[in-house]
Amino acid sequence: MSSERMTPLHVDVEVDSANYEEGFRQILGIIRPGWKGEDIKFKRIQQGMLNILVICYITEEPDDSAMLLRVIGALFAGHRDREREIAAVKLSGELDLGPKFYCSFKNGYGTGFFPGTTYGWDDDSLNAFRDDRMGRAVAKLLAKFHCKKTLAKSRESKMGKGIDIIAVAKDEMEKHWSKPMKNKELTEYFYEGLPSKEELLVEIDRLAVIRDEMNVEARMLHGDPNPTNIIFNEKTGKMVLVDYEFSGIGNPLLDLTWYLNFAAIGLYRADEDDEYHFGPEYVKSYVRAYLTELKRLDGEDPPTEREFERLYVMLLRFYMIFSLTISMFALPFLNSSLDRVPDPKQLMSSYRGRLLYYLKHKDRVFSMPTPQV
Repeated sequence: MSSERMTPLHVDVEVDSANYEEGFRQILGIIRPGWKGEDIKFKRIQQGMLNILVICYITEEPDDSAMLLRVIGALFAGHRDREREIAAVKLSGELDLGPKFYCSFKNGYGTGFFPGTTYGWDDDSLNAFRDDRMGRAVAKLLAKFHCKKTLAKSRESKMGKGIDIIAVAKDEMEKHWSKPMKNKELTEYFYEGLPSKEELLVEIDRLAVIRDEMNVEARMLHGDPNPTNIIFNEKTGKMVLVDYEFSGIGNPLLDLTWYLNFAAIGLYRADEDDEYHFGPEYVKSYVRAYLTELKRLDGEDPPTEREFERLYVMLLRFYMIFSLTISMFALPFLNSSLDRVPDPKQLMSSYRGRLLYYLKHKDRVFSMPTPQV
């Protein structure tokens, strides 16, 4: 069945995240009027906990007539811009970086379906990304987001600034650090041996200076390229990204490190195991693929070895920034998720581990000289 042509529209429906099928049937009755409600099948494909992403279809298996409907969660609402998110979804569909946008509704939006493999936080999913061919594929996709053509299009669409993870981390830490969570035992475990709030505020201010000194040109960001937001079609070799809640114009190192960190650590890997983080050869291969593709898309000469080396060091520095700030950023997420995950201590462990990784390696990484070009 071929996909029906539709003009993007807004449907005045709010979907109950606990019972999304009823709301989705109302929406599909408008944007897919030929579908009978009793024939519609639903398959939840994203294993994240902030949003709901569901394939809706009437065929035996999802085909190009299927729809992806997303319900946007309320967590981090104060740090998100819904209009900017919808603009990013539309733009990514136009540029073939994500599924085509079809509609919005009160607390979400709908896009076309992209056939391919979806990933979760299980070891099998994360281990797929340890193959550096996957790393290079993600790097090339991010280069398409970051290229000058996409930046120009994003400015034409009045795209605003993306998330400032340092500012958000500082805000969340000032509100939540050292406060009791739902589980007293896990609260004590998470904070054991960690620096005080005052010490971490000093660290965060230092990271803002280090970031600004890198003086990286702003580009269009996806904002959350973690494994659960990646769909990969192995037959065609095409890869797209979904979930644009933190998208906008900003520092491209954020996208690059967000992928590296979450593809390696995920949500449940233990806090003391440095070996989970990708090694230098993986990261160098990733950097080389990204910068080569970015230069090609921007119509520039191929990168020099010095340019590769410079980006590699800058990426390691931003990885340190990300390791600390994502632990602060995640504080309300951790508290709200403790009664919804099978192993809440492992969830705590993965974010505690990011902070411990930062404390262990920060001096070494920040002392590395940045090659000049």
